[in-house]
Amino acid sequence: MDATFECRERVQEEHEIQYEFILMDVAGGEQPPFMQYYQTECEELPTSWTFRMRNQQVMDTGIVSSSVILRRDDSTNKPVHALVLVSSFDTSYIDSIPRCSNVFENDTMSPGDELHGFIPHLAQFPSLKNCVLHKALVVIRIVICDCHQERNEDSITSESDDNSITFPSNI
Repeated sequence: MDATFECRERVQEEHEIQYEFILMDVAGGEQPPFMQYYQTECEELPTSWTFRMRNQQVMDTGIVSSSVILRRDDSTNKPVHALVLVSSFDTSYIDSIPRCSNVFENDTMSPGDELHGFIPHLAQFPSLKNCVLHKALVVIRIVICDCHQERNEDSITSESDDNSITFPSNI
């Protein structure tokens, strides 16, 4: 599995990393796992992450399912918002419409937390009768947000003693 790596840091609001690799038809069975480590270059709240993806192909149907895990590895005790977008594209077509797109997110990822996702139908390879090498392009985008602003979980009270809503004074 050849992987290409592209890192795009957006220091204003979010940090984003993108991985791309070609998923090959292995005629059933488990694909080689994909694992990457990433550390944001954030001046306010640097965070580190491990991303794992394991793909399994069913021989009878050619369907590839996938499980993904994003783990926060740093020790700074401040939650951030993490989002994982996994898309697959059929490489036999030139268009840019994804065959499959799945989003997994958690808006309160703290150190040691894991974000789990399952994709039941990431790709499907036809039968091998025509002897054509089948492959799919998998694109993974990881976005880390809310590290550049102070998160104040107590700033909005939905119900107080007098049933009113209290907003922070800066709104």
